[in-house]
Amino acid sequence: MMQLELSKEIEKKHLKYFQEKVLTNFDIKPKFLNITNENIHIQFMNYCKTKFRVLAIGKPEDLRKFRSELPEEILSLIDENPMCSYRGKKLKYNKLLLNIFGYEKFCNLNQYVSKELLTQENYKQINSELKHYWTPYNFVTMSNVRACPYCNRQYITPIYIHSNEKNDKHKLRADLDHFYPKSKYPYFSMSIYNLVPCCKFCNSSLKHVKEFDITDVNPYEENFDDYFKFRTDILNDGDVYIEKTHLDHRIDRYLDYFQIESLYSYHKNQAEEMIQKRIIYPESYIDELYKNNELYFASKEEIKQLVIGYISDRGCLNDEAFLKFRRDIAEQLHFIDCITDDEQLEKLKELIGK
Repeated sequence: MMQLELSKEIEKKHLKYFQEKVLTNFDIKPKFLNITNENIHIQFMNYCKTKFRVLAIGKPEDLRKFRSELPEEILSLIDENPMCSYRGKKLKYNKLLLNIFGYEKFCNLNQYVSKELLTQENYKQINSELKHYWTPYNFVTMSNVRACPYCNRQYITPIYIHSNEKNDKHKLRADLDHFYPKSKYPYFSMSIYNLVPCCKFCNSSLKHVKEFDITDVNPYEENFDDYFKFRTDILNDGDVYIEKTHLDHRIDRYLDYFQIESLYSYHKNQAEEMIQKRIIYPESYIDELYKNNELYFASKEEIKQLVIGYISDRGCLNDEAFLKFRRDIAEQLHFIDCITDDEQLEKLKELIGK
């Protein structure tokens, strides 16, 4: 739930792939029933050639600018999505654009590894071969994003899946979400800052029925952590709820899209566990633990993080599942600021005793 940052090495590899595998497709000239549409398509592709760096590695603000500067006739052609034909095949214009930008091909293992090797399912050798190519698998691995930036509940697991009997394609499934949906923005389907490593549940079960807009809060630009805190109702049954720290309709949409409060309500037990630890590990006991183990810990905070199970560094929230939740609850229970209210402690004991 922290802002995602991509390394220069990732940008360099993706730009190289885009230049070698995507840019050449901009010369494709489909046939339309309306000759005007053919000219508009050529105009669009020529424009994409001049902006290929933006389309490949442009930041979200660059992508928004690209979209805002598109001529009206190009936007209309994409919105109308007319039928066209290329090499004897009829298809919708948006489908043609997806083929031109080549996201499906990017995910297809067959272009990287021999069919014989894939059939043998020699994963060690497959991994060795994949190191030489730029793939979704390598992108997710190099991003160092281990927990879903949308929900922070699930781990991200890049895998490759077996062939489909219909098309005999082996695909890399790396749980990449198109923040700006490729159905609406096919020209951003291979933009690296439009590809968000995320968990399968958020990508397939939740977000596939909803779409982010061009103005929504973007994980490559902002910290979702800045907008809300998880809280537990200490006075009642320890129920989990969300406390918004900023009034912003965009964060309301995000919370609704991914059903954050509803999903985390199932993890009330984690809040109860931390409440128990607040009672069991008062500051005086933490002080004693640190005093007896100074050789093994750099600070008292390290002991608390290990014993209680949270992390104080906000910058590490994408490293493990549930880190934001546990950090927010630890903050509410004063593990982080080391304040213990006797009255609150009694309420915690009362809650645990229910």
